[in-house]
Amino acid sequence: MPQPLRRWPDDLAWTANAGALRPKLAPWIVRVSAEWAKVQIHLGLVLAATLDAEAHAGVHMYLALTGSAAQEAALSAAVNTQLPEAYQSAFVDILRKYRACARQRNRIVHCLWGVSLKYPNGLINCPPENIILGAISKSAPRDDVLEKCMVYTEKDFFELCDAIQALGIDAYSFVIKASLFHHPTQFSSESERLQVLQTFFPATKPVHQNARNSRLKGSGS
Repeated sequence: MPQPLRRWPDDLAWTANAGALRPKLAPWIVRVSAEWAKVQIHLGLVLAATLDAEAHAGVHMYLALTGSAAQEAALSAAVNTQLPEAYQSAFVDILRKYRACARQRNRIVHCLWGVSLKYPNGLINCPPENIILGAISKSAPRDDVLEKCMVYTEKDFFELCDAIQALGIDAYSFVIKASLFHHPTQFSSESERLQVLQTFFPATKPVHQNARNSRLKGSGS
């Protein structure tokens, strides 16, 4: 997990050019965004598979909703009315993971990024509202801004991407299960279901394993 910025470096600079100054870390921000988009696609497919014959109208209404809370409520209502209790429990777990990942993803996407020579392998993250509160604070402004600043390393980005991708796999697995509930003969075997998953995630394990091995090698472990 990212670590809090405990002291304000004298050379700390908030800049839109922070990614260019940390070229090894910048691509991870793009990947977080891309992995999150996949999750949103799969949640939409959850609704389509759950509603089955009524999917066309239901999905259009779902996409017209603004805000994740409204979309979550629509998804939960569909699952709770169209699928058995065991499916409902599984979906509650998916939503729990979704909310946890969403908080971390939002922090990365909706923020200011800064750099300092004291953190040559890190990007410093701060919510913009914290800068505003610091500007109007009666105490030392830097102390108020510092409160929510976090330092992200490559390991932190990797772990978040890993969690988001795992969430996407869980969501798409649920799509298959919901489809099978309505159409039990859709897949002839468990292996056929896995093949479908692999078309959406063709290199999940090798990519992650290579990244882990590379990180461990670099740390001398």
